[in-house]
Amino acid sequence: MKHQKRLSAPKHYPVERKNGKYVISGKGPHSEEEGIPAVVFLRDVLGYAESTKEVTKILEERNVTVNGKTITEPGYTIGFMDTISLDKVDKDYRVVVDNNGLVFKEIDDSEKRVYKVVDKTTLKGGKTQLNLDAGENMIPEEDGFSTKSSIIYDLEEDEILETIEFKEGNIVYISGGSHVGETAVIKEKVELPGSQANKVLLEKDDGTEFETIEDYTFVIGTEEPEVEI
Repeated sequence: MKHQKRLSAPKHYPVERKNGKYVISGKGPHSEEEGIPAVVFLRDVLGYAESTKEVTKILEERNVTVNGKTITEPGYTIGFMDTISLDKVDKDYRVVVDNNGLVFKEIDDSEKRVYKVVDKTTLKGGKTQLNLDAGENMIPEEDGFSTKSSIIYDLEEDEILETIEFKEGNIVYISGGSHVGETAVIKEKVELPGSQANKVLLEKDDGTEFETIEDYTFVIGTEEPEVEI
């Protein structure tokens, strides 16, 4: 396992900078800038362990799943929109964000994970691979998925429940910028020329409108959110 000095760990790691010398470096689907290692989540966020050794034991007993898959590595990175289940204590969490960074929200719909279609790749034989957020991939039996849309996935049944298009009238969660952590409805998509980032005009429940860049939006529903946020 690779380690790094606590003082140089990413700012969003909720660790005591002067308590101990090292912390495990994150490795997995999320970058260190966007996620935290499982050891930091279990020890420093939830307080279920006091040391890396205790976290390792919890993971070796196969008590933790992320997006339906058992994890055993203390450095495995957990990040935005992941669904985490702790079987031994019967607790489930979804990772969202606010102005302070990652937020681990306790949920009751741990069977679901919402994925964003970042782009698509055509494979040999003509099949389409969906390239999803956090570096994950999926090969559906049939295409028909558009980039920026979201997939509601059933982690227990290992199947797609629903696809939600990135279009006017649908609900998005804001993952960055000054409105991070808010939900709003798409009013208009604004395409800008050249290398400028495309923007989206959004409306909150109280009628307030605001703009944010397209990359900060994550579709989560049509009339209402399809997952707990």
